Amino acid sequence: MTAGPDLTSTTSERSRPQARLQQVETKFDRLRFDAAAARSCGQGVAGAAETGGSDLCRIADLLIAAIAHANGLVPYTRDRNDSSGLDDPVRVIGV
Repeated sequence: MTAGPDLTSTTSERSRPQARLQQVETKFDRLRFDAAAARSCGQGVAGAAETGGSDLCRIADLLIAAIAHANGLVPYTRDRNDSSGLDDPVRVIGV
């Protein structure tokens, strides 16, 4: 998701974050949301539901964790509460 530049109030304010986003995008390979990520996301939604939280308000966190899990990666987060309920099967490390 690349909402940052689109959330600015004017076109002139949008150019700087858009340029930075494009610069960063050239440095990383993108990970796809594929069938394996969809399965991981389903498991994450089920785990989040067990904690009693609403998975819809955390959908971005669930998608990121699912894509990482499907690609054999471990995501890190600054807000461990965002990943509550995901420890099985998706491991998320709080920093």
